Amino acid sequence: MKHHSNQRRMSFTPTPRRTSVFEGTPLINKPDYGLDCPRLIRRFFICAILLLSLGTILVACGTAHSLPFLPAIGLATIGLGALCVLVVALMVRSSRRGKHHVRDVVLDELELRGNEKVLDAGCGRGLMLLGAAKRVEEGRVVGVDIWSQEDQYKNAPENTLANAVAEGIPLDRVRLQDGDLRDLSFIPSYSFDVVLSSLTIHSIRSREGRRQAIAEMVRVLRPGGRIALLDLWHVGECAQMLEQTGWVVQVRRSGIYWSMFPPVRVVYAVKREWGYAEV
Repeated sequence: MKHHSNQRRMSFTPTPRRTSVFEGTPLINKPDYGLDCPRLIRRFFICAILLLSLGTILVACGTAHSLPFLPAIGLATIGLGALCVLVVALMVRSSRRGKHHVRDVVLDELELRGNEKVLDAGCGRGLMLLGAAKRVEEGRVVGVDIWSQEDQYKNAPENTLANAVAEGIPLDRVRLQDGDLRDLSFIPSYSFDVVLSSLTIHSIRSREGRRQAIAEMVRVLRPGGRIALLDLWHVGECAQMLEQTGWVVQVRRSGIYWSMFPPVRVVYAVKREWGYAEV
């Protein structure tokens, strides 16, 4: 098996710096890593209001007109509304607290030395990216994203930089780049010691697209480098695709982390060193 072609080794040009690093960057005192899946939360919230309102009306009408079946239907409807409220509460808690805990668990597992170059593929507002930046004081972190707000509220590079400032992280340690994970051709092969991706792979709709993204993450990882992919769905598929690249070893899946909702798992792998027997 041949390794990735050196023709892909083109210069990596990060997103141009502003004249002032603070230009256009909101100043905040406390980092805000955003609400995940805002559209889904909004839909559950609207459903909760409608179901609770309808259930209350059915109970009231059934009681007023002595129709015994209506209160039963109304109570069942109220129960569904309460379930929607619970889902909203769990998802908000996951965004505000749960994902911070899982982020720390993942970074602890990687045991960063402090001088690594780290890529966060689909960095969003920087939870994983800046968590890594705090631990690599002599290294650098690079975040790549298409900055879609469908999966994260107010997802924008300015907000990621604002979080870096609020966290007290020097901005010369953080680089942001517009880019699609399925084509990281602007990054040379073997550029990073660690590749991270959190709640990103599932947003790539097609299986082939997910395969391309994982192949690109492996390509930009140096021999001996480590990769950690955290997601809600397609975790087993990610592990299988990593193995199918032929360039990773020690592929393993974590247990389920219930502190996030929906619950997540993490796939860890190591890119094989030079001289490893070819397959």
